[in-house]
Amino acid sequence: MPLRIYPNHERGPGYAWIEIEAALPTGVVFTISAPNRVNKNYLGAIGWQAAPYEWKPIELSGTILGSRMLVGPSVVDHIWEDELLELRIPLAGYSGQTTWPDDVSPSGVARPINPVSDDPLHLPVVTVDDPSPKPPLPATGEFPEANKVVELDQGQASPSPGPEVTSHLSPFKRLGIVLWAIAGLAIGYGIGYAYMSPSSLSAPAAFVDNIASDVAEAQRLLPGTAEKAEQIYQVGLRLRTSRAPGRELGLQALHRAAELNFVPALLWFGKTADPIRDAWQGVRLSPDVALALDSYGRAERANSAEARQLKAALCRHIQADATLSASNRGAASNGCT
Repeated sequence: MPLRIYPNHERGPGYAWIEIEAALPTGVVFTISAPNRVNKNYLGAIGWQAAPYEWKPIELSGTILGSRMLVGPSVVDHIWEDELLELRIPLAGYSGQTTWPDDVSPSGVARPINPVSDDPLHLPVVTVDDPSPKPPLPATGEFPEANKVVELDQGQASPSPGPEVTSHLSPFKRLGIVLWAIAGLAIGYGIGYAYMSPSSLSAPAAFVDNIASDVAEAQRLLPGTAEKAEQIYQVGLRLRTSRAPGRELGLQALHRAAELNFVPALLWFGKTADPIRDAWQGVRLSPDVALALDSYGRAERANSAEARQLKAALCRHIQADATLSASNRGAASNGCT
């Protein structure tokens, strides 16, 4: 089952959500390990240790995909960005791996520069300051010898000039060559102007500005309530469908809008999980019948006629598909009633 980690924007730095596609009971415990660490590869209460340590989530809540657990600085501050982690939940029979995302910031304590010494993949880096002062570079350039004026002694012979180069072209031919060169430059400038127009040059900068604006808006809106659901959904959709940094933040915004029971967001999750539609391609590795039925069902209960039609079509497909797995048939028996 997929495993996803993302920041908790309400509590701020040092807090993160761990989300899996499974229902978790109250009182659940889990372990965190780093497979690439040879020694002390289990995260414990005061750091990495050799034996497994059972963590309890600060908060446990359900999501449209399953469940999510909140962890705090005691977990976040000990994990490196992009470090491979394995999460185990014995009570749910769950095990999954992922890398720690770089958008989860540690708490007020700054992340150390050098990794721990027992991690063979990250050797400590030692830097030594040189106490000797460095002379400033001369004003004439980096290489002063190149700018020195050499004075010749009176007895030293000066370099002799080379042979004089004379042109054998008549003045009219020289004028013709100059005119042809000017004409060529004018033609080249006219052809290339369309590719160097101000609008084409400013497009990348405008694109970056729009992405940065959407990211800032999403971060501001994510803790929002139902009144902001449409704004959260719109900015999430823009970020999620762009080929730029911020796609993961866009997915978080879509999740938040769905949690607020905003119908378009529920339909988005339903369509991108529906096996009889092509919308899931490029969003997830494979369709998810249970997620599609749950999303359609929630939107249907919010009086969405479109969700009712999509759910009915999916249920007819499930009944006619003899190759459907037992888990999908179980989801259909609950979602198609």
